[in-house]
Amino acid sequence: MRKVCSLVCGLMLMLSAARGEELPTCPPTKAPGCYVEQCRTVNRTILNAVITETKCVTEVEQKKGYTVKFKEIPTTVPFTRMVPVCRIDPQTGQTITEMQPQTAMQKATTTYIVVLPPEPPLTTTKKVEQKRMALQVTVGHAPAEVIEKIPVRCRCK
Repeated sequence: MRKVCSLVCGLMLMLSAARGEELPTCPPTKAPGCYVEQCRTVNRTILNAVITETKCVTEVEQKKGYTVKFKEIPTTVPFTRMVPVCRIDPQTGQTITEMQPQTAMQKATTTYIVVLPPEPPLTTTKKVEQKRMALQVTVGHAPAEVIEKIPVRCRCK
C-alpha cells in the first residue's frame, strides 16, 4: 500500500511539472534542488544454510594382534670376583698380596618373553559412535522495498 501511494505521488508531481504547473519549493535546509522519495521493489538474494548433525553407531572390524607376555623369575647365579689373598713367598720368606678369583652366588632376575599368535577368530567387531554433518545451502529471492530519491525540477527562493 505504501509503495503504491508513493508511486502515485511521484507520478502526479512529475505530471504537474510537465504541464507547467507551479513547482514545489525547495526545503530551506537542503541544497538547491528538489527530489521526490519513491519506493520501489528490488529482488533481494537470501542464502540459508542448515547444518544437520547425526550420530550413528557402526560396527568396525579389528584385527587381533600378537600377544606378548613377560615373566620375571628371581634366581641366583654364580659369578667370579677377584679377591686379595696374602701369602708367603717360599724363596724369599716375604709376605705378598695376590689377587685370586673367587666364585660367589648373586641374586638376579631372569625375564622370559613369550609371543603368542592371535587366537581364532582373527578379527573382532567393535561398536564405534560416529558423527556426520550435512550442510544444505538454499538460495532464495525475496522482494524488498527500497526508498530512493528521484531529483525533479523545482523553483528555489
